[in-house]
Amino acid sequence: MSAVSNLTAAKKKITLKDLQNKKVQGDQIVALTAYDYSLAKSLDAGGVDLILVGDSLGMVVLGHDTTLSVNMDEMLHHCKAVARGTQSAFLVGDMPFLSYQVDIQDAVRNAGRFLSEAGMNSVKLEGGFQMASTVRAIVRAGIPVMGHIGLMPQSVHQIGGYSIQGNTASKARSLLEDALALEEAGCFAMCHGRDLIDGRAAKRAFRIQDEPEKLRQQYGLTSLGQCALLGRRLVEAGCRLVTLTYGGWDM
Repeated sequence: MSAVSNLTAAKKKITLKDLQNKKVQGDQIVALTAYDYSLAKSLDAGGVDLILVGDSLGMVVLGHDTTLSVNMDEMLHHCKAVARGTQSAFLVGDMPFLSYQVDIQDAVRNAGRFLSEAGMNSVKLEGGFQMASTVRAIVRAGIPVMGHIGLMPQSVHQIGGYSIQGNTASKARSLLEDALALEEAGCFAMCHGRDLIDGRAAKRAFRIQDEPEKLRQQYGLTSLGQCALLGRRLVEAGCRLVTLTYGGWDM
């Protein structure tokens, strides 16, 4: 039996109630993204609480310039693979562009397919107060929904590219209104796509040569080691999520 199999053999399935209890108790919730069976199995073995199968697979896995080309069949395909590799983590399937924006009935039907066909435990969709009615209908059907506000990749052409959101008082107020509307509609969690780093902070973060030589050696004078050190510097600069890619794998 492999090491991964040993780690996952006796693990309990994490439920939405477990996540809510962690929040109430002030415990950290570890959430990461996976697109396939192997990575999902490794993350699950490592004790990740929540795994998101993001429509970002369109860019990371399929090579598209945006997430807009991803369709339901592709999302369900990857969600099924992740579900097969997961025993414990709570699973979130990302609803692709136009699978929920056009018609509320279609939105409920498509959301249901993530659970009934692909083994997900919930879905994620983008949009603020204008999506509240859709969220409410999906939740009413018994499907947990994670909201997504701020920088929303499916609206990349509308917002003029991948840019920082909520960086003025009026924009921050709009984000708060969106979050409150989605909370009232029944979202169990919120993904806030806002944080990009730019300017001086980014330039400083990428200057890993400024780190003491001893620390650079501790991380390893290899491509992977120095990328890990860069990841640390990006987090210290204010970036909330950093993905390391090594040998074709996201870490």
